[in-house]
Amino acid sequence: MHFELTAPPSDAKIVSWPTTNIQNSYESGDNAMSKDQKYTCIICGVESEGYGSNPDPVIDSGRCCDNCNYTVVLPKRIELLAEYKEKSSKS
Repeated sequence: MHFELTAPPSDAKIVSWPTTNIQNSYESGDNAMSKDQKYTCIICGVESEGYGSNPDPVIDSGRCCDNCNYTVVLPKRIELLAEYKEKSSKS
């Protein structure tokens, strides 16, 4: 399956995501994360520093580095979304 990225229409509205709530969720509670926290990427095994990314749907738990997020996780999510859309259009 091939996807082409296109620019949004000129009348598209830019929407800002409320990062304050997301930031607070990282910094509170028993499992608080720090941007200086070290972790090992669950996909490639490289030790990184920061929040990391959710590796789902590639792996169910842990954190992945930015490189694996961009090259492994996000393409997999796009692939699964395309499969879902294809199945939905046939129904």
